[in-house]
Amino acid sequence: MSVEVNEYVYSNGTYVGELVNEKKNGKGTFKWENGDQYDGEWKDDLRHGKGVMFFANGDTFEGEFVNDKINGKGVYTWKDGSQYNGNWVDEVKSGHGIMIYNNGETYDGEWLNNLQHGKGTIIYPTGESVESDWENGNPVEK
Repeated sequence: MSVEVNEYVYSNGTYVGELVNEKKNGKGTFKWENGDQYDGEWKDDLRHGKGVMFFANGDTFEGEFVNDKINGKGVYTWKDGSQYNGNWVDEVKSGHGIMIYNNGETYDGEWLNNLQHGKGTIIYPTGESVESDWENGNPVEK
């Protein structure tokens, strides 16, 4: 098994990094024609392991990838300054995470399918906080 590090041109972009058996394996950088870029670990031509994704729209993600999708722990930062630090399942917020909105509010709690779901606390810029149960992105009335 030979490991090569070179620049390779594909129909949708350019890859600089390690190839094993003619597949992206190990560490490398792929730059898509649309301006997106991934720097990180690869397995059998898929983003797999730790990496950083720079999106052409100004967003970034740093964390774990499994089978070419955001999976596991990671930090997604939107170009507007909002940031989510927490767990991901197949590229959606699921599990525990902390979302800091660009208006200064913070949500620290459980997520399911990109929505607040379960126990969570909203912390306002004033420092006041409100703990609630959440269902599908809405606080549950008690």
